[in-house]
Amino acid sequence: MRINLEELQHQREALDNIIHNFPLLDDVNSQDKNGISATSIYANPLIQYAGQESSFLDVKMETGTGKTYVYTRMMYELNAEHGLSKFVVVVPSLAIKEGAKNFLTSGYARQHFSQFFPNKQLRVYQILAGDFAKKNGRYQMSTDLEQFTSAMTNDKNTIHVLLMSDKGFLDKANSALFKDHYDVSLITSARTPAEAIMMTRPVVIIDEPHRLKRDGKSYSNLLNRFKPEMIVRFGATFPEKPKTKKHEIDYYRSSGPVYDLDAVRAFNQSLVKGVDAIYPTLTNPDSAQYKITQLSDKSVTFKSKNREYEVTVGDSLASVFNDNNFDGDIIYEGSKKLSNDLELHEHQTLISGTFDNTYQELMLKILIDEHFDKEQENFFREGYQIKTLSLVFIDHIPSYRDQNGWLKQAFERLLNNKLDDLIIDYQLKTDEVSQSYLDFLRATKTSLNSDIQTVHGGYFAKDWGEPDDSAVVSERDDILHKERTLPFKNEKGEWNLRRFFFSKWTLREGWDNPNVFVIAKLRSSGSDNSKIQEVGRGLRLPVDVKGNRISNQEFYLSYIVGYDESNFADKLQGEINKSITDDMVLGEPISDAIIQKLIDLGTHGKTKRAVQNTLADDGILDDDFNVINVEGLRQLLPKVNGEKIKKRPDGAKQKNKIKLNKKNWDKIKDFWLTLSKRYMIKYEDLTTMGWLLLLSDILQNDILQVQHSEQTRQRLAKNDDLFGALTLKVTNEEYQETAIGKLTYGEFVKRIAMRTNLSIQIVHQAFSEFLPEFVQNKMENGRQLSDYFNESSVSSFVSEFKKRFDNKFSTLYRYQALAFDASTSIWDKSKQDFKDEVDANLIGQNESHEVLIDETVTLYEGTSVRFDSEVPELDLLKQKYKPQVTSFGKLPKSAIKIPKYTGGTTTPDFVYSVNGDLYLLVETKADNKRNTDDQIVDIQTRFFNQVMQDKVIYKEAHKINDVLNILEKLND
Repeated sequence: MRINLEELQHQREALDNIIHNFPLLDDVNSQDKNGISATSIYANPLIQYAGQESSFLDVKMETGTGKTYVYTRMMYELNAEHGLSKFVVVVPSLAIKEGAKNFLTSGYARQHFSQFFPNKQLRVYQILAGDFAKKNGRYQMSTDLEQFTSAMTNDKNTIHVLLMSDKGFLDKANSALFKDHYDVSLITSARTPAEAIMMTRPVVIIDEPHRLKRDGKSYSNLLNRFKPEMIVRFGATFPEKPKTKKHEIDYYRSSGPVYDLDAVRAFNQSLVKGVDAIYPTLTNPDSAQYKITQLSDKSVTFKSKNREYEVTVGDSLASVFNDNNFDGDIIYEGSKKLSNDLELHEHQTLISGTFDNTYQELMLKILIDEHFDKEQENFFREGYQIKTLSLVFIDHIPSYRDQNGWLKQAFERLLNNKLDDLIIDYQLKTDEVSQSYLDFLRATKTSLNSDIQTVHGGYFAKDWGEPDDSAVVSERDDILHKERTLPFKNEKGEWNLRRFFFSKWTLREGWDNPNVFVIAKLRSSGSDNSKIQEVGRGLRLPVDVKGNRISNQEFYLSYIVGYDESNFADKLQGEINKSITDDMVLGEPISDAIIQKLIDLGTHGKTKRAVQNTLADDGILDDDFNVINVEGLRQLLPKVNGEKIKKRPDGAKQKNKIKLNKKNWDKIKDFWLTLSKRYMIKYEDLTTMGWLLLLSDILQNDILQVQHSEQTRQRLAKNDDLFGALTLKVTNEEYQETAIGKLTYGEFVKRIAMRTNLSIQIVHQAFSEFLPEFVQNKMENGRQLSDYFNESSVSSFVSEFKKRFDNKFSTLYRYQALAFDASTSIWDKSKQDFKDEVDANLIGQNESHEVLIDETVTLYEGTSVRFDSEVPELDLLKQKYKPQVTSFGKLPKSAIKIPKYTGGTTTPDFVYSVNGDLYLLVETKADNKRNTDDQIVDIQTRFFNQVMQDKVIYKEAHKINDVLNILEKLND
């Protein structure tokens, strides 16, 4: 299929501004500052101000508005007007490079540009990773690079474009581009590939400049090694100036970009699709939130419900949190990343329910429903049809690539169900278009269930190592070459079925497809990416089956995220509206909206003419009131530039660590080796009948229920306020007829058993006896029994079980040591030693400098102590103890991790080493205790009595004398 390109008005405006601001040819100097002759047959003509950054150009264009088109057309026009023919296009990733190459070399692009430049051709060269390999003892030179540098520029009709990624070439000091050990002679006297590029006096084009910052290695090498005479940067996002507190954007020219198409203009002028952000409510009502309070390469500290958890490298989240909603045994891999490749950052919140595979299935179902709603609308539209495509971002490749991966199986099962429903509906319709769509649906189902399906495909970075004839490469190429997926039928007249794309985060930037109408991000990437960049993969306006861009109607991109990103639309709206003050373009008249804002501020006059005159006097406008200093104008509008002042809330705790006094911890190390073991709860054997009676009683309380979901749709809508800011329109929709989060019966029983410590056999027997009566008397009409096996029913059962257990059976368990130990907040299991430091807030939320510290016994270094309550904790810390106490101190949270039968773990508050071989462990409580306080004391008492009765004295303390009396008795 050939895409019919057209030059759009905003693209023409961008090109006119570029050409107008591009320096003229230098007719004075005979050579450039690098000593290269102005008339070199291998180099571009010399331009004025060559190599001066202050003369370089920035072009800001929102994602999806045609940056690649503009810089390609720019090369043709600069060649026609100035005779420039050597261009280097630098991009920051392989995906962006492939997208650029596909456009530059596509037949439809060549045909389009030939209409305006009939005698010119554009030739593309690439630098690839293996181009400089050593072969037969000799280093090879890149053939493309040799041809690019040696191409003569006296052929005025050939434009030479060298396309490269900075990765591996410009970001490394020992790059092959900077070495001189090649046996191939480069042009003239060039010693290295980089020097040969420099001698072509190139015009460099940088795509996505926020990824190639001016203070980075790649940019520095590009500037100092290639020494381009001109750089033109194209992007929707530009970096901030380094080492500045004003959040100024780092543009080449103080006046800003020569063309500025911001997000508000792009959306309000319908140059891109609108956005519907959709997120489903959680399928698990017991989902907990865990906020990251501290983060390092080796550990993460989470806080949930006033409790803190430390997760170290290798720890399972489900185990540390005692939360089975973290499906897949996700662990912390270190380097601020989880095993599912989720990138972590401070203040990020993880919601356990979003990690449950049932929640992911719900998101897949919404994706499929959204896709087919739009597919039918686009198939049956007036005029030519539009093929609908969808993109899914995933975090775990094997779950999709493996034949039995849960994601692949779940997606195909849900897609098959949807296809069955649609096929039944369209079998009843007799019109020609409906029968054609029915044929399309049937072909989709047939392919989906065949050995080699072509309905969905994946694109992942590792796919580049696959054989050229593999199905994986076919999927990859379909995705990268967008024109392959846009027609409904191929050249043989067969249905072109591929319309669901799966990727990790590879396609987040640099790739887009105009016919992507639905994007689902199954799990947050964790990184703080621009939300506009994320939706940008589907913002471009669609093309119909004839390749025509459709701009005469409104289209919306459905963007599906998890509940943990329920603020996605707010962030996207904020990013877009932040650019309101960017509604200023160099050389264009100042807008009435900006003038009105200045009148409201009262800083430059009370009338339009007064404001214009003042700005002209200040050198911001010219005599015709056109903007000549964009950056200066921005600085006049500090209240609407979207930046917020960030301050730490009153009472927020500073991050700090406290060093352990290792010599005093070592006094209790042997004791701690026992405490560091993992323990499990094992219930004492009751009769089978006793358990069945308990479970039968629980099941009579309407435990089984159908789980529904509500999804929230947030649509970005135009607003007619002064600055045209976008607003959010929110609607809620409930899937009443659909049972979600369903589990197989085996998985349902297994989850209950795991979360109650009951045997699977007991749980199964209880349900076997209960379900026949339930089906007969309680199940809703039209429902299937499987509708009731879901996470909501599991949570209801577990909650009721814990209530009954607390009332009747809380003493019928014991602790059993396991054959391995675990890291805690102070113990490093990999080193079998205490850690060097601990988070101060884990010891106590309050701090006192009024305590006289005895360094011979205290467990921590420093001149202050940490505590939670003054009575009795601070009193205990102030006390001067007798010599038999060889070490003592307050224990950090999660120092011991005693399992609770209600879930989670507990740790006493204080430890005393008495005469080096006996240990007093103290749990401090206020006089007005809660029921849960008694529960904690009972659990700790049982643990120490069972595990180390001969070495430990355990005491609950309400006041200081409770502890002093015990120590006095021990002294006697």
